[in-house]
Amino acid sequence: MADLALTFSTSNLSEMFAEAQQQTGATCQSNPLESVYTLEKPFGRLMYRYMHLRKGLELSISQLDLSENLRVVQTVQDYSALQLSFCMMGEFQGQYRHTSAVQCAGPSKNFLSLSQGDVGFVTDYSAQHPISVLTINAAPDWLDELAPETLERETLGKTIAVQTSQAEILGTVGWTTPSMLAAVQQILTCPYQGNVRQLYLESKTLELLALKLEQMRQPVAADNKITLKSDDIHRLYQARQILLTDIEHPPSLMELARQVGINDFKLKRGFRQIFGTTVFGCLYEYRMEQAKQLLDTHHLKVAQIAQTVGYANPSQFSAAFKRRFGFSPKGYRNQHTPARG
Repeated sequence: MADLALTFSTSNLSEMFAEAQQQTGATCQSNPLESVYTLEKPFGRLMYRYMHLRKGLELSISQLDLSENLRVVQTVQDYSALQLSFCMMGEFQGQYRHTSAVQCAGPSKNFLSLSQGDVGFVTDYSAQHPISVLTINAAPDWLDELAPETLERETLGKTIAVQTSQAEILGTVGWTTPSMLAAVQQILTCPYQGNVRQLYLESKTLELLALKLEQMRQPVAADNKITLKSDDIHRLYQARQILLTDIEHPPSLMELARQVGINDFKLKRGFRQIFGTTVFGCLYEYRMEQAKQLLDTHHLKVAQIAQTVGYANPSQFSAAFKRRFGFSPKGYRNQHTPARG
């Protein structure tokens, strides 16, 4: 396993990346809206995109393509940030130093944390698959003005609640919903440039924060749970990936269960238990979010969009869209499509 040690004196992402560049020799390409840091080492390639959206709100996208497993040890002095991360691809494991709290991240998971003080973090990245992570950094004071209940200890510390003489760390892990996944994909495929791009990315970042805060408010159902082994959970991840990869021609429930190697009962119950929705509820939500994105960013006819997201009948698509968003597709396009710039 390769090792990479980084020490930071700030919790500001831009300054952290600048310090990392000095410590590692990474190259940097910048423009007024974003900076891209690239590090080429024998153990693989790391690329980080950083965007300052507004005071107290930052966005970064990390991509790692490793030839061997990598351990990154980070130490941050006087850290103070609320961070929301979405793992989009690959797997990694993180642990706060001097604690026993370990978090494993993979596709379909997100992690919201509040860290304050002198914080040390160890992350082990697997070389088995490329890794992609989207991270939102928000100043705690800024978010506290919008949703003060979010920063309450019992709300934020559901998964991790650690206090040492040097730091306090609170965190909660959640499943990435179809609406969250759609917003993440829209950030990654933003079609705009200049100030419109900045505004679009800020709006989608705020949307992700809002979706996460709403998820945290929802009660966790305790009834009708089944026991799921780690292999079962992996197969449910796989089922969701298969389902959303080809939304024009999704498999039947029985076929999906067969493809991932579990029975349909465990697929149905486990899917709802992990993702908070039914198999085809997940598909419906993702189709609608993709349709909304196409209406926002393309000039396709409604019938073409209907076919793209898996509806052979445009009337059925329009009814489904209106049921989800309260507007017909044409009505939504007329009222919500932003001006290009």
